[in-house]
Amino acid sequence: MKWRAWASENVDYLKVKRDLFDSPGQLPLDGSAHIIKDCGYIFIMRGGFDKRVNQETALRGSIPINRWLQLDEDPDAIYQVKEIYPRQGKVLATVRYGEKFLYDMPNKAAVILELGPAPSESKTFQSITGDQQKQVQIVPAFSSIKSKNP
Repeated sequence: MKWRAWASENVDYLKVKRDLFDSPGQLPLDGSAHIIKDCGYIFIMRGGFDKRVNQETALRGSIPINRWLQLDEDPDAIYQVKEIYPRQGKVLATVRYGEKFLYDMPNKAAVILELGPAPSESKTFQSITGDQQKQVQIVPAFSSIKSKNP
C-alpha cells in the first residue's frame, strides 16, 4: 500500500523513463531514470541474465549527472542524491552538473534514489559505501561498453 500511494503521488515521473544500463540482462546492473526538469528518481536493480550470479559481486554504478538523464542543461547546477529505498532519506552525494555520481550497489534486489537541486551553499561530496580495498566492478550508465574492473 505504501508503494502504491508513492507511485500515485509520483505518476508524472514514472511516465517518463530513460534506461540507464544498456539493454536489460546485458550488464550486472539494470535501471532507469525518471526525471522532469531538475528533479526525479533513479531506480537501480541488480541485473544480468542470472541475478543470483551477481549477488555477491561488488558493483559500482557510474551515472553521469547531465542531459543524458533528461536534466535541463545547466553547468552551474548542483544536485543532491538521496536514497529513498531501502535507507529512507540517506544523503549519498552532492554533485555538480556534468560530474559522475558513483553508487555502490548493496546486495539487495533494488534501490530507489531521489535526485534534486541541492540546498543552497551545499558543498560537493560523494559517499562511497563499499570497502575501498575491495575489487569493485564499475558499471557505466549510457554505455554499450562492457562493465570495467579497476
